[in-house]
Amino acid sequence: MKSLLKFVAMVLSLSLSISNAQTWSPSENSHFGVDGFESADFFRLTPQQVDDAYVWESSGIRNMNIAWNRTLSPTGGQFRWNVIEAVQGTYDWSKPDAFMNRVQAQGLQLLVLVHPYAQWDQPTKTDMNYDKPNNMTAFKKFIAKLVERYDGDGVNDMPGLLYPIKYYEIGNEPELQTFGDAPGTYNDFMETVKAARDTAKIAYPDVKIVIGGASPVYDSRGFINQVDTFWKGALNRANVGNYFDIFNFHFFVGEYSQDISVYIDYWTQLLSTYGLSGKVIWLTETGTYSGTANNLDGSAWPVQSTTYQAGWWLKQSSYALANGVSKLFWVFYFSDQTDWRSKVAFLNTDKSTKKAVYYTSKLMSEKIDAYSSVLQNAYAETGQYSTSGNFKFTVAGKPVYVIWNDAGGNANLNG
Repeated sequence: MKSLLKFVAMVLSLSLSISNAQTWSPSENSHFGVDGFESADFFRLTPQQVDDAYVWESSGIRNMNIAWNRTLSPTGGQFRWNVIEAVQGTYDWSKPDAFMNRVQAQGLQLLVLVHPYAQWDQPTKTDMNYDKPNNMTAFKKFIAKLVERYDGDGVNDMPGLLYPIKYYEIGNEPELQTFGDAPGTYNDFMETVKAARDTAKIAYPDVKIVIGGASPVYDSRGFINQVDTFWKGALNRANVGNYFDIFNFHFFVGEYSQDISVYIDYWTQLLSTYGLSGKVIWLTETGTYSGTANNLDGSAWPVQSTTYQAGWWLKQSSYALANGVSKLFWVFYFSDQTDWRSKVAFLNTDKSTKKAVYYTSKLMSEKIDAYSSVLQNAYAETGQYSTSGNFKFTVAGKPVYVIWNDAGGNANLNG
């Protein structure tokens, strides 16, 4: 609690002139995002209720001063191939258009998650368990139409489109249920990503393809060989830099037992091994819980306070931004699920009670999102716990320090 309060006081005192001079607004260059909302009742909602949910979510995200929304949920998001082209050759844009209308009303940026699955193409598979498209030509046609509809060039665009969608993520955690259920399937995954990128670039040369987010490489049992094997196979190929534009990984604490520094070291070293040291890196699923939650094996995680949750986000974000990660997405804005998801989300299940991490995230966006540089002066961790840190963000030419020490003590502001 002391470390969190010290941060709040220091940021407020050092950046008062900045906040008076600037008004935060969402932009492509913003560093903070959030995955969508989870609702067990979503598919039982009427069209009006769905629209109301989109208004509620997008305005809520905007009110947090968060610029980015990743369309992870509900169940794979609003831009699923299986929904837009439920019947081969027939494209229904009503659902993604309705969502985009509400998002752009708030000026939010989208990272669109694309699952390369349609039921008619893989009849024995599902949205959450699929292989490489059987009909790659049909998949590429879908990608071309999708990107063209939201590229903002005035040709076959969504009616009323105010600005383009530039970022698309192909697949999600491919080394697990999708693609990764047999040796060598990383080749199928990379072929799919490459096909999507090549096709999208024809429709919209400035488009950016984000590779499907890598699962955490550690869990409560330790290092996960399946994840390591998959990504070494996926990245070990000629001209791999032309397969995707942005690398993407996931990191949670609760089930997973290492600090963010261990994850970043692993992924940056792996990218460097395959000649990808210059690739942009995003972290598109991260967070920790408050209260109680259960591990995948049913065992209980330690109780964590809402203050701890808020401090965790501050600490992990500071380290990540100072060490090569350019965007971070919290999961979720809201969830009504009774498992870990509602314990991680910014809001409680009543949809109105905001957790401490909500306010911390909002303050971080206000005070450091527009930074031009960030310097790590000090950082220490024990296991999954960040025990001390000293980071200097430069915002509009002025310093904003993020400092904590769980043991107390003085801080050096000369860095």
